[in-house]
Formats: sequence, C-alpha cells, structure tokens
Amino acid sequence: MIKDKDVILALGEKILHSYYEKGDIELLLSHMDDDILFVGGGRSYQLRGYADVSRLFINSQKKFFPCHINNHSFTVKRLDDNTWLYQAIYEVEASSHHLPFLRDYQSCAFVFKRANVVASYWKIIYLNHAWVYRGQTPTRIQTLQRSIRGVDLMERPDNFSNMSESDQRFFKRVIEDRFYSFLDKEDQEFFMAMSLFRSFTLSQAHYMWRHSNTPALLETESEANIFFKFDVQTDSYVFHPALRHYLQQHFTVQPVEWQHKQQHRAARWYLSVGNHEQALNWALKAEDYHTALSAIEMGSPELLRFQPARIRREILDHCSDKLKLQHLRAYLRILFSLFAHNDLELFDTHLATYFKLLNHAELGESTKQELLCYGYCMKAHRAFNDIDESLKWMKKARESLPTSPRPAIAFMYWPYGVPALLPLYHSNPGELTETRDKLKQIINYAIEIVNDPSLKVWSDVLWGEYYYFTGEFDRAAAYFKTVTDTLGEYLIIPGAVITALFYQARILINRGNAHDVKLILNKIQDLLPNTSSTSHMDMVILCEAYLNGILESPESNVQESLHLLNKSLFYYPTQSIVNSIRSRLLLAKKDFVHLQDQAYTTYDLAVEQDNLVIRIYNLLFLAIASLKKDNAFQAKEYVIQAINLAVPDNIITPFAECSEYLSEILSSIFVSSEASQFINRIFHSSFARSLQHIRRDIAPSALSRLSTREREVGSFVAQGWTNKDIAKHLSVAEITVKKTISRIFQKLNVSNRAALTRYWLDHKHN
Repeated sequence: MIKDKDVILALGEKILHSYYEKGDIELLLSHMDDDILFVGGGRSYQLRGYADVSRLFINSQKKFFPCHINNHSFTVKRLDDNTWLYQAIYEVEASSHHLPFLRDYQSCAFVFKRANVVASYWKIIYLNHAWVYRGQTPTRIQTLQRSIRGVDLMERPDNFSNMSESDQRFFKRVIEDRFYSFLDKEDQEFFMAMSLFRSFTLSQAHYMWRHSNTPALLETESEANIFFKFDVQTDSYVFHPALRHYLQQHFTVQPVEWQHKQQHRAARWYLSVGNHEQALNWALKAEDYHTALSAIEMGSPELLRFQPARIRREILDHCSDKLKLQHLRAYLRILFSLFAHNDLELFDTHLATYFKLLNHAELGESTKQELLCYGYCMKAHRAFNDIDESLKWMKKARESLPTSPRPAIAFMYWPYGVPALLPLYHSNPGELTETRDKLKQIINYAIEIVNDPSLKVWSDVLWGEYYYFTGEFDRAAAYFKTVTDTLGEYLIIPGAVITALFYQARILINRGNAHDVKLILNKIQDLLPNTSSTSHMDMVILCEAYLNGILESPESNVQESLHLLNKSLFYYPTQSIVNSIRSRLLLAKKDFVHLQDQAYTTYDLAVEQDNLVIRIYNLLFLAIASLKKDNAFQAKEYVIQAINLAVPDNIITPFAECSEYLSEILSSIFVSSEASQFINRIFHSSFARSLQHIRRDIAPSALSRLSTREREVGSFVAQGWTNKDIAKHLSVAEITVKKTISRIFQKLNVSNRAALTRYWLDHKHN
C-alpha cells in the first residue's frame, strides 16, 4: 500500500514541474480547496478563496516563460492524520534573456488535506509561494520583484513605449547598474551612435564608428548584457527597446555637431544599402541636404508622396542653386510633389528656377533633352484647366523627346481622384467633339513620349465617355469593354479601369440588367485592396456613391466617405463633381430642401470652373427640387436652360438619367420646342422604366428579415389562403396566425393583405 508521504511527495513534485516547465496550472487548480489561503511574496501578499487565488494564477500564466527545476530539496511533515505539509526549495533555470526576472532560488510550501478518506484525494488548503534570495540587497530585491511585469517585452520590443513611466524608470535603473556605467566614454558614445538603428551588423558598426576594438566590445556585451544580444539568424546585434530608448535619451543631450555627425553617417549607410526612406529621414535630421537630394533622386518616385509639406519646403529653402543643379532629377521630383499636393504658388516659383538652371547646366545633349521633356510635361500639368495650353506644352515635350534614354513617365495628369475625363474639360456648348480630339492628341503625345501603348486605354475611356454622354450606349459599351478586358494587365493605370467599370454600370442600369450591375459593383470594390493610391480609393468611393444615388440606395458609409475626401490633395477642380454626387444622394433620400441648396452651390462652382456637364446635371437637380415645391414654372425654366446648354453637343444622358422625375416637363417642352428631336432621343434613352425594375431587383428584400414561420405564413397569404386554412394547415390557433400576419405587416411596411400579396409577388425571387 502506498504511504501518504509518498503520495504527497509525488503530487507536490508533479504540480511544480507542470507549473514551471509546461506553464500548465490545471493540476494546481484541480487540487485547490474552496477555502484555500494563499500567501505570496514571503510576507504581505495574501488571498483567500478559490475564486481569487485561481484568478491570480490564471493571470500570471500570461507571463509564463519556460523554466527548468534543478537541485531541489524538500520536506514532508505530517500535521495530523489527514493533513500534510510539503515544502520545496529549488533552483530555476531559463534562457539568458529571462535571467534578470528570476531569483537565485525559490521555495514553495503546500498544506494538503485529505478530501475523501476512501479515495485518498488531497486538496490544497494553504499555499505559500515565497521568493527566497541569497546575497541580495533590499533595493535589488525590490527591483527584481518589479521586473517580472516587463518580461513579455523581451519578446515584443515595440511594447516598451506602452509601459508605465515607473516601469520604464525601473528598466533605466537596471541598465545603469548592469551596463552603461561600466563603459568608458568612447564606448558609451559608440553605443549611442549605434542606437540610431534597432539592429545592426558588424559592417554597419565599422561604417559608423571606426574603432579597433569594436568586434571584441560587441562580443563581450552581447554575452554579458541581457539587454543586448546577437541574432544568429540575421547575423546582427539587436538592442532591447529599453536599452535603445535609454541610449537615445543620452544621444539627444550630446553636442549638436556630434549628433549631426552620427546622423549623417546613418543617412549615408542607408543610402548605400538602398533604404532611401531612412536615408532621407536621417539626412534631414543631420541637415545634410546633399544626401537628402541623393535619396530622392535614387529612390522611388513615391518617396515624397506621403511626406508632410514642411519637408518639401525645408529642402527647397536650404538648397542652393548649385546644389539643385547637381540634383536636377531630385529637384524635378520635388516639383511634381508640390504640384500633386496643390502647392501651386511654390510650384510656379521653382518651375521657373528649374528651367533657368537647366539652361545653364553643362549636360550631355541626350540628358538635357530628357530633362527638358520632363519640364515641358510639368508645364502641361500646370495648364490643367486650359486644354489648349496643356496641348501646347505636351507637343513641346514630344518635340524635345530624346532618342535615348526616354523619360520613365509622361506624367499623365488625369483623372486623379474623379471617374471622369471628358466632363472635366468640356467648357463651352458646341465644343465637345473638339475637346475630345484635343484630349486624344494629348494622350497620343504621352504614348509616344514614354513609348507605352498601354496608355491607349485612356483614349478608349475618352471615346466611351463621348458616346455615353451623347446617348450611343452600345458604342460606348464596346470602348469600355476594351478597357476592362485589360484588368490585371496594366497595373499602372487602374484609374482607367475604375472609370470604365463606372460607366459600364450606368449603361447596364439603362438596360435594366440587375445581375451584371451587381457584378460590376463587386469588381469596383475588388479594386480597393489592389491599389495604395489615395486618388484611386477616392474614385471607388465616388463611383459607389453615384451608383447608389441612381439606384436610390444611399449607404450611410458612402455618404460618410464623401465627407472624408481630401479636397486639397489633388490639383484638379474636382469639388464640383464630388458635390454633384452628393446631390444625387440627396435626391435618392428625397431630401429636396437640401438638394436645392447643394445644387445651387454646385452650379455656381461649375460655372466658375467652366464645367459644362456638371452645370447641366445641377440645373436638372434644381428643376426636380422646384417640382417638389410645386413650382412647375421654375422647374421648366431650369430644364430649358439645361437643354440650351446640351443641344449643341447632343448631350442627352443627364436628361435620360433624370427622366423619371422630369418626363412631364420634357413632354410639354417637346410640343412647342425646336429641340423636339433632342427630347425624343431623351425619351428613347430614358432610364425611368429600367430603374423601376432594377431597383426592385438589386435592393435587398425585406423578406429576408422575416422568420421562417413568418415567411411560411406570408406565402400562404399571398396564395389567397384564409387565416382559418393557414391555422389548420400549421396546426396552430387562428389567433396565432393573426399575430404573425400583424408582425409581417409591420416588417414589410404594408397595411393589408392585398398590399402584402403584391409585395410578396414582386420580391419572392429574392
């Protein structure tokens, strides 16, 4: 028969090994008595009861790290027939970076009480999990006790900044005691310089600090210093964030000249390994503008895209003409960034300086031609609101085109945030065809400059838009299909694909094809994860919003997104288009008061920006708002103004999209107007009938909100069954059927059985 002493010995050892070596507390929890008393920390920390003690161990389990028990000794003492004391003293081993969080040795005491005499099952009624220290000062003991709270930071360095100030101060004291104070001044400066990096290789260390003793110093510290280690996998030395934070604080109080010297070295190192973003970052901190321009010149064209405006201004303010001349390509990239961020005044000043420097630059003929070509493309950019001026500079860019090398990009400067090309440039009645041809010529010049036939998709978009607004939907659809068939091929021009999908959806709405409209909406959504461009994200938002407006299903998140569009990010005059989409959403909500205010504002803006198509749309919105206020005369005047603007170019689609609201007014104008042929084409292309069907088909049915029993009862009602027949068929009381039908009326917003039947027949396929 196994003695109680042997059982207690085996049970105590098993609990300790499960806890320390596996992080498993289930065995411990299963033996805790409901009224257990826990004493921790040796003196003052006490808890009573299973709920509180188990919660303590469950929470501490989150900070578990693997350990191994060595050199343990134990004592087992019988207190009475059913109660035994088990006490163990043992050493705990762990990985080197956990050592500061472990004590020299530990002790644990359990008092076990027999819970079941027959089965000999033991419960822990007392647990003392006290720390035992050898040769430690009271201050050191306190420091070690607090350190356990930061153990997880060894594995997750980024969390250091989230620690409390007191815990951060603790780490600094440990670093001071264990590391920094033992270094001489030169070694301290070396580690401060290297703290500019999260990790670094030996070659980096040599580059930053030519110190004959560097390898030996790094080897010694990586072995002795728990806050600094060598990562074999990456062949680099890694700072614990606490140490790096400590060193950087010391770095910032050094003389400025010394700081700049180290920052300059870091910038040059990053430049040499191709990390241009970090090279630019450290060069600016070191006020080293030569290296900053080198990083811009050698890096990606996107490098400046998300930099704050002050960075561009700082570089331009501190760079001499001589330095700009040495880095003309970097200077050009800064100019493009100024333009893209709508800093046009500064752009104009520096574009003039760019050409002045270029004229005096001693460059090879081919290089000079290339930089001239870039400059002329930038001038075409600047003339975005004057198509003739823009065309002139694109022509000059083409004429200055070098034979080799060619510019990498001709700066195709549309549509940057709006799904429109032709509507942005069409300014005067009767000039739509001329505007189309000029834009097509600009596209052709761009194709020739960069020698990239894929840009032809913009020409297809242009022709598609032309035929869409003139009501030739079949021809428009053919051009847009050519563009969307390239989806996945030309990743550099997702804007063209988004625009084409947008117009395809509108054509499908006109045809009443609900299934394909859903597919197009899904394709537009699918493009979002594949682009990091803010302008393309804005295009998707605008497309969704406009289509929701036409379908009269304005989503609140889309309206919210419209408010978040960055008005100042793009140099295009896009606000009139954004406002027109808001107007369409207000129309969908039947908010005619706000629709009128929005349409007035947008019409005035479109006049100011010479945007003819937007003027037409908002005159029609004003007409609809006037009709809803019973002012038919004013509504007719607005429609006549819109027709007078649209007839010279045969722009019928805005009227076709709004015809469901304006059919009576258009009919009255048709009788007495010379524009009768134009109005006849509007009726032929009208969206009114197809919209009625497609809204019903595409909108989510309220039937989906019904329970299974409610759908069952509703189906019987729609088939003409009486309440009595339904109750008998379902084996329920007739009053139950009545209550169910009342709930169905409420959910579907209908008032009687006839209305329910009509609704059911219209929506049962959903």
